[in-house]
Amino acid sequence: MKNKSIQLILPILVFVITGVLLALAIAYSWLGAEKEGIMLFCEYNENGFIKQPANSYSNLAFSFVGLYIAWFSFKDQFTESNLFSNRPIYPISLSIVLILLGAGSFAMHATNTPWGGFFDLMAMFLIISLFFGIVIKRMWHISDTVFLVIYFSSLIICTYVLLSDWNSFGFLLTGAEIIILFQVLFCIGIELYLYNFRNSNISLKWGLSGVAMLIIAFTIWNLSRTRESLWCNPDSLLQGHAIWHILDALAIYAFFKFYISEKKNLA
Repeated sequence: MKNKSIQLILPILVFVITGVLLALAIAYSWLGAEKEGIMLFCEYNENGFIKQPANSYSNLAFSFVGLYIAWFSFKDQFTESNLFSNRPIYPISLSIVLILLGAGSFAMHATNTPWGGFFDLMAMFLIISLFFGIVIKRMWHISDTVFLVIYFSSLIICTYVLLSDWNSFGFLLTGAEIIILFQVLFCIGIELYLYNFRNSNISLKWGLSGVAMLIIAFTIWNLSRTRESLWCNPDSLLQGHAIWHILDALAIYAFFKFYISEKKNLA
């Protein structure tokens, strides 16, 4: 990429634009009217500008990690030759998707509206589809063009399931959540295969740290998910769901460190 400044400017623009649009959407109710049942979480819904402060502002962790990755890439602080250091599209994409993830989840927790819930799920589809495409690229050495086809195909499939009757399929999870879980397990499985059978020269500790944080985050989320949960205190600013957001952001940071630690280019 000839103009390295775009690696920093573009994510910052996305952060500013989404922030302004989100503030306007909340202020002028562009996301629709509040509806019961959108947010079945522990934290009480406030009557003010932000319905769930802790669960909303904790999403800034995603944006901060995204902006850090953009700064890291712009300053070219990579120490190894790998997919992320050789192809700026991947750190830039991860940075932007993280910012959008924070904005999407913020939209739901701040408004308690159907459209807020939609953008929250779409943001999750953006991040898991990105990692899904990256893992396939590393496994089968596909081109950047094929990577983009896989990425957008995953987004389309996830969105279709979300909006169709398939989303009601499942006992404990919705159809969309089942797809996300499948992609997470697929990514972990492929990376373990690459490490053990392709002799991927990569720092496994960062990958394992990311997985461990996801497991801890998921555990905390379930123990404090609703007002009937063991660790629920609706009036507290210390919310399990907010901790879930922060740990998820740190897990993605760990996965970024995992990928940039690779000493052999699998692209």
